[in-house]
Amino acid sequence: MKYDFSAVVRELSRAGSILILTHTSADGDAVGSSVAAGLALKAMGKRVSYVVEKDKYGLDRFLEEMSCFGEPLLESYDLALCLDCSTFDYMYGNEYVSRCARKLVIDHHKTNTGYGDVNLVDGTSASCGEIVFELIKHLGIPVSRQMAHALYLALSTDTGNFMYSNTNSRTFELVAELYNLYDDYYLIADRMRFAPMKALELMRVGLSSLLISDDGHFAVIRLIYDMGYSDRLNIVSDSLLDVVRYTEGIKVTVLVRQTGEDSFKISLRSTDDAYDVSVPAAQMGGGGHEKAAGFSFEGPYAELEKKIREYYGF
Repeated sequence: MKYDFSAVVRELSRAGSILILTHTSADGDAVGSSVAAGLALKAMGKRVSYVVEKDKYGLDRFLEEMSCFGEPLLESYDLALCLDCSTFDYMYGNEYVSRCARKLVIDHHKTNTGYGDVNLVDGTSASCGEIVFELIKHLGIPVSRQMAHALYLALSTDTGNFMYSNTNSRTFELVAELYNLYDDYYLIADRMRFAPMKALELMRVGLSSLLISDDGHFAVIRLIYDMGYSDRLNIVSDSLLDVVRYTEGIKVTVLVRQTGEDSFKISLRSTDDAYDVSVPAAQMGGGGHEKAAGFSFEGPYAELEKKIREYYGF
């Protein structure tokens, strides 16, 4: 990637304390980018704190740095490092940014609103992890095994284990660099394939609530409290999304997950180039990519379903 990292390096070099944040419902790219960046900054002697949700794969057994995610925060920081998050509103714990003197945004979403004092946004990168990997090189920090594992997690997550259309030659070049350093990434890959037993119950609830448009092109998976969903099933839902979106004929899949009495998390997936799901996500205050995006919604479920039906015409 050809990009001028000089402004980013200056910001990080002069900051003594740094708070790392990322988007709501942190995925592997968000977690991996945060861990890799945090470890690199600690190697520079920086005081680093995290406001990051625990990831969905139980990878804390391999990424020990994740144990720092719940540590107490300082009253003030020199810099907020915002990773893999296209809008300020979609950032997990964004209320803590007020403790930071400046904001540095590093992201790969083309919908990024440029909310930082310094913004490094490259929509051609397949993952935020790719940008963080390049940044670590510019900082001159050796890549430790845990950093390498975190970067592999980031790269593999947002490329669908290197199968999505955003995968390119640069992605494989970076993976090759990681393999030249270490060769045990199967530990991360294996862990990501496992899900708890209650995932089967989540699958049952989700599929029983499925809405499909008359033309068979659009599907809505509803994980709503009065449809049998509960916080007990608040686990990884990627596999449920994949079962539906890779069904022949379906072009857009919407997953609605209730998180409170009148609050919801919505994930959008597209398998057709004609449908860019980052557009409706951005309109609703979220963000993402052409094929994968998301947003949050506050209000009655009936209002949310009406918006979805109207937008996709069913």
